[in-house]
Amino acid sequence: LTTEEVKTWLRSYRYLKSEAERLEEELAEWRSKAEKMTRELSGMPSGSGGGDKVPACVEKIWELERKLSAKLSDAVEQRQAIERAIEALDNDLYKEILIGKYIYGRSLSQLAEEKHYCYKQIRRIHGRALKKLNMSFNVPYNL
Repeated sequence: LTTEEVKTWLRSYRYLKSEAERLEEELAEWRSKAEKMTRELSGMPSGSGGGDKVPACVEKIWELERKLSAKLSDAVEQRQAIERAIEALDNDLYKEILIGKYIYGRSLSQLAEEKHYCYKQIRRIHGRALKKLNMSFNVPYNL
């Protein structure tokens, strides 16, 4: 694998996590719509109509819940695979940099500040960590 392919594989967890967050937001919106429709049907003061929209709304909520569950499952599996690969490295600083960047989403600048290194040093360490990860493991590239 190239370094870019390893980076893409490492970034896949954050991507899956952001997709799950997007689905959670969309699900919250649909639940809010369903709640409004239910209030309308219950006779409580509100707008009018909505009875024919309820089944479609419920179906959309069910679909989003199913997608969210699958996306969360994928994210957990991907995070575990990434963590296993990183934990097998023999350098604790490499582990900290890779976990910080690809699991917790910190920038190299943030990591440099946290570790009390200059940015250039962290960039070099990050590059070495990626090479070591690539050499040590046949990273399962499954995007």
